[in-house]
Amino acid sequence: MAAFLAAPQVHHVGLQSRNVEKGEVQMWLHPGPSILSGASPSSFQLSTAGAVAVLAVAQRRRVARAAEETKKKTRSIAKETLARLRSRSPRTTPKGQAKKKMPPAPDPYELDEEGRKIFPWPKSFAEIVQTSLFSTMNLIMEGETRIEVCFPPLPLADLDWNICDLTETRIVDANIQHAIAFAKLMVKDKRAFPQLNAEEALKKAQEGAPVQEPDKIKGLLERRFKKKPEGDLGRTARIIMDNCLGLTRTAMAISGRCGWQDAEEITEDEIELRFQQMIPLVAQQIARMEVTSPEVVRVTPVFRTFEKGAVAFRTECTGDFYFKSERKKIITLITIYNGPAASVLGMLSALVMMLLFCLDLLPSLDRGRTGEYPIGYSCWSLWAGFLVTSLAMILWRPQSRVFLDRICISQTDVALKTQAIFSLAGLLKKSDSMLILWDPSWTERLWCLFELAAFLQSKKDLKKELIIRPTFLGPVHIAVFLTCVAGMIPLTMAPMDVNSGPTSLVVPSIFVCASGFAAFYVAMSTLRRYFRDLDIMKQQLLSISFDTARSSCCDTNHVAESGAPVFCDRRIVKECVNVWFGSEEAFENILRSEILAILTHDLTERIFSTKSSLAMFMPLMWGLMDISASEWQLPAKEFWQRSALAFLLHGLSIWLVFMPMLKDVLILVGKLTRRRPKSQCLEVMKNFLSSCTLIVPCAIVMATYAFSFSLTTLLPIERAAVFLGCILCYSMVTWCLTIAIKAALKGT
Repeated sequence: MAAFLAAPQVHHVGLQSRNVEKGEVQMWLHPGPSILSGASPSSFQLSTAGAVAVLAVAQRRRVARAAEETKKKTRSIAKETLARLRSRSPRTTPKGQAKKKMPPAPDPYELDEEGRKIFPWPKSFAEIVQTSLFSTMNLIMEGETRIEVCFPPLPLADLDWNICDLTETRIVDANIQHAIAFAKLMVKDKRAFPQLNAEEALKKAQEGAPVQEPDKIKGLLERRFKKKPEGDLGRTARIIMDNCLGLTRTAMAISGRCGWQDAEEITEDEIELRFQQMIPLVAQQIARMEVTSPEVVRVTPVFRTFEKGAVAFRTECTGDFYFKSERKKIITLITIYNGPAASVLGMLSALVMMLLFCLDLLPSLDRGRTGEYPIGYSCWSLWAGFLVTSLAMILWRPQSRVFLDRICISQTDVALKTQAIFSLAGLLKKSDSMLILWDPSWTERLWCLFELAAFLQSKKDLKKELIIRPTFLGPVHIAVFLTCVAGMIPLTMAPMDVNSGPTSLVVPSIFVCASGFAAFYVAMSTLRRYFRDLDIMKQQLLSISFDTARSSCCDTNHVAESGAPVFCDRRIVKECVNVWFGSEEAFENILRSEILAILTHDLTERIFSTKSSLAMFMPLMWGLMDISASEWQLPAKEFWQRSALAFLLHGLSIWLVFMPMLKDVLILVGKLTRRRPKSQCLEVMKNFLSSCTLIVPCAIVMATYAFSFSLTTLLPIERAAVFLGCILCYSMVTWCLTIAIKAALKGT
């Protein structure tokens, strides 16, 4: 490697024409014939005039004295070397004998034919480094401004004699270890260097060589050879690349192993050229869909992602949009993974409370009922179900294994993080399913499209599941659940008079509808906005392009926070897509056809599944279970004549039949009325009118209940059966109408 020199001419020590006034000296350590034919000595050039120290790599070299040539003819070099090692190795030192100390001064030297200093063969690696450093420091203190040190080949002496504290990863090539140890010892030297000006060096040296402030060379070497931070020094990161020094340095700079200050001579054009050379290699590694190491294949239980307030999902973005989006995603994930278990536990606790109350093991609530049979009322099922469900939603620890990048990818070990990024496609291939939390920005992000492309490529021969859920799913579930709880409180706890007839339940039911209207309004407004976002998504997918998708690297102009250049993700993703699908256009066509159909179907037809709707409206069933438990106290001649069974059947009819139908009506109305008017006032009015359409089904159910209650000639269980039949017929008619409307509006 070429060195940056401060002086115009190099003079060798011992030359007759040595020009000391130029302030230059070249010192050779142990030159002579090489072990390998044609090998040249490696050199370490140091410019004390503020130049950059450059470590040069050369091939092995060895010098033999002329007097030893005759010995080599009769004795094997290998045997001689082995004998020398056995006699000088510290491992063969007898116990109690001190380790050999390094000489305080270099050995005597001779001058060769060209006048250069020839030192005798060093006995160890440490002596080579110490000898060169001792002579170099003396020359610097004498005022020299350039010293060139040529190290001999790496001797076969025991490296345990090395006193240079090589805790960093060592790159062994020829004798570069000498140069590294040489520079480290120079950093450890407590002496300061004299002035660096070549013209004044000799004058200052004659006056005592006063030191300079600050010491520039020492600072330069400390920056270049600074120790690694405290950490796991036993782990070695291996970056295997082509035999190209520039690419290796670039990869090390990107991965954070060394800063770009170590490659200050690299220009922007060279960086761009090296990126262009490396991107195809990186893309090919990712496109193979294999993991680089089994260590990066990590999963975590779902409950780990919710710990510490779901800190794994939180970013440093403080914008309102990002904050709301993250909050919705966290609530939605909790609903998806904790919701089923919470619903089952809540229903079981409500059933247990109902049975305990029927067995007179729980106290009752006095609601002011008078008459022939004054009874106490139960509210245990509602409150037990609500409390158990709420606690389970918060405290449940789902054991499902998932891959979350912020937990499963090391955020501190740069080598592991790089391997995990290279293995991202392979990790997707090993996954059984993929969950997408959709929001309006999903189709704009480059890496979202890449992950979807990798998952589609990996599931060609395997049966995998693609799950797509909107981010507002969790908040809407919780809002509807809480509204149902609030509506059932007066139905189970408000004072009542049994002599008032059906109005004893109709009046609280009206309050339920009134309290539910607020939830209907919020849900309708959310659904209308959601369907408008779906229309925008369709337009984005129809005109999608990798060149328009957002990428964080492009947003930061391909510069990391540390100031180091970074790869362009867009180029890597394009290369991977070309390998998987043949071309970018082919993948974009898949997005416009197959992916658009999947997203449209899942985000339109599967917003609320039947299971999720039953979980949302469970409080309605809990309230009617409390009423049924309260009516169980009334006397009856036969089991089937008890009104408690009728109320229980009423609850099952509303919960299992009517509420799923109401959910379908809600989605259909939201889709039909999604178009936004010109003014905000009209938007509020449209939300109000759309919500009013949901009152009609509720009113029909209340009228059906009143009709069945008026059939006094029938037993309570028979009246409940009539109510169930009416609800089934109404639900079937509504379901047929919704199917017909969807078919008529298909494609709109």
